[in-house]
Amino acid sequence: MQSQPKHDDGTDRRWDDQGWFDAAVGTAILVGFGVIAALIYVFSAGTDAAMVARAQTVSPFGVAAFALVTFLTVVWRGLLNTEQVKQLTRQNDAKDEENLAKLLIDGTKLLGERQETHVLAGIAALQIVATAPQEGLAPHAMDILADKLERTFGNEPSKVVDACIHALEKGSEKGRVAAREITLNCAGRQAIWTPAINGIRTVNFEGAHFLGDHFAQFRNLRSIRFRSCRFFWCEINQPMVNTSKCAFQGSKIKQFDQGMIDNNVFEGCDFSDAIPVGQLAAQVVVPKLSNMDGTYIAGHPPGPIPGVIWNEVLEEVVVGTVPPEE
Repeated sequence: MQSQPKHDDGTDRRWDDQGWFDAAVGTAILVGFGVIAALIYVFSAGTDAAMVARAQTVSPFGVAAFALVTFLTVVWRGLLNTEQVKQLTRQNDAKDEENLAKLLIDGTKLLGERQETHVLAGIAALQIVATAPQEGLAPHAMDILADKLERTFGNEPSKVVDACIHALEKGSEKGRVAAREITLNCAGRQAIWTPAINGIRTVNFEGAHFLGDHFAQFRNLRSIRFRSCRFFWCEINQPMVNTSKCAFQGSKIKQFDQGMIDNNVFEGCDFSDAIPVGQLAAQVVVPKLSNMDGTYIAGHPPGPIPGVIWNEVLEEVVVGTVPPEE
């Protein structure tokens, strides 16, 4: 069976604007012949009364025929206008892609300038590309921003670093992600709270300090690795499987697994209603959490682990009471 002709987008070509135009013209020609035949039929009547009767008989068909031609013409004009709009949209999209490509090139060039204002202008240009409705060049802009962040993330905060993080955040809000893995050594920034960084496939933080409000802005902790970091008053809503040699201080622990307990230190953390994930061994949990000033609210201990009696590992705190002084 012969396949029907298709447009480039796969739609059927039988009833495009040209098809409707041909149908309208063909119908108009047929109606024209019908009108001639009707006139001959009406005026060939022998009497005036018969002529009137014949005219009344054929007039509804004439109205219907003209309505059909009008309908076909209206549909044809509508499809023609739609096609013109599509062509104009394609032209505008091509122009937008061209402008975005120019912005990508110019922004990348500006990142290599010495003057900070030029670099900031380059980051702003790349942010436009990263957040544009056209997604084609957005990943490239995100990659360049991630590389710039890794190269400039130093011991002191700078406008360039902040601008890169802001641009990546805006791109992340649009669902764009840099296909990069970067490492940020924060050892020299210990007096500075490290901000959340989103929009990068993998970020390795080393020696970073996170404050609760900043930490809460991370969208996907599974894309981040933490090593020798410290977390102050943070809320941990999922097992941080990519942490090692880290310290959690005064934090709220809602979920944890064996690797998280085994590889990190917890100081004065709240484990109320915390959910153990996976198979945890008592010989790992008890030694790690004992003598670390961990607590839970009375009546709200962490989930059960075979061999672990929580009030022997963590301090049970009754809400509204003041713990006795030692």
